[in-house]
Amino acid sequence: MEQAKSKTLKIITTNTNFIGRVASTIRNILVPTKIGMNSFLISMKRRAYIKSEKILEKVKEAPSKSQREEAERKYNIAYEEYLEAIDKYIMDSIYAKVRTDRATKVEKRALADYYKINTNKSEQYEEYKNKKQLFLLSLDYKVLKASGKKIDEKYEELYAVKETKIYRNLLKNYSVRLADNRLISNEKKNGIYMEIFRSLAEYVKEILPLEMKHSKINKYSKIQSEIDRYNSYLGKLDEKDNLERTIILLNISRTLFTHSLPMPVIEECFRKIIERYKKSFNEYNKC
Repeated sequence: MEQAKSKTLKIITTNTNFIGRVASTIRNILVPTKIGMNSFLISMKRRAYIKSEKILEKVKEAPSKSQREEAERKYNIAYEEYLEAIDKYIMDSIYAKVRTDRATKVEKRALADYYKINTNKSEQYEEYKNKKQLFLLSLDYKVLKASGKKIDEKYEELYAVKETKIYRNLLKNYSVRLADNRLISNEKKNGIYMEIFRSLAEYVKEILPLEMKHSKINKYSKIQSEIDRYNSYLGKLDEKDNLERTIILLNISRTLFTHSLPMPVIEECFRKIIERYKKSFNEYNKC
């Protein structure tokens, strides 16, 4: 009887191990397949998006209003489908790789950022909408760049222009929310100011170099020296250097985001920086 039980247990264990190996093999096959399919879909939607933007540019000066409206409608559809394809890539591919412990640190971070952005959807929809677009567009660009493939110049130019527009919308949203004193606490205001600093630093680091590279006119010549000074402070950890870098960043933003960040908001940003520096200085003297 005991021998029969032992045989049964051995068979069950063997079958379980076999099923586990089969399931693991299937996952290992399906995950790369999904990645390949989604990458192909993204490439296809990206090309359609670039093509629709070119057509839109051509008909902007067209006398026919209906022609312009049709081109804009097709552009909006192509853009939405492009974003949806990247979104699907995250859910189908990166999520699957994280679950099967095949994801890189970059992919794990991307998934964490993706969920963090989505948690803000119900509370601040406009902020969520802008941040999600920035995230999806940036993810596709970085994945494409990491692949080692040659990046299409028109795509890179369009990416920089689109990201710049979205950053402007995001910063404008922050400015509008800061202006409404009835609906926002001091704690939330401070949080928004921190988001402004973060967004400006992110833009100057990631997007501005591409904007300058593809700019048809030398519209950044006036702030080139400020940009160079700002870059010279990157990587420095001293509090005084951080203060100087942030002040330069705000000076640059006055030119880059004139209509998105009104002067009262910029002035308040300067005050926040000075207050933070004074606090750090006082704490240092106490030691």
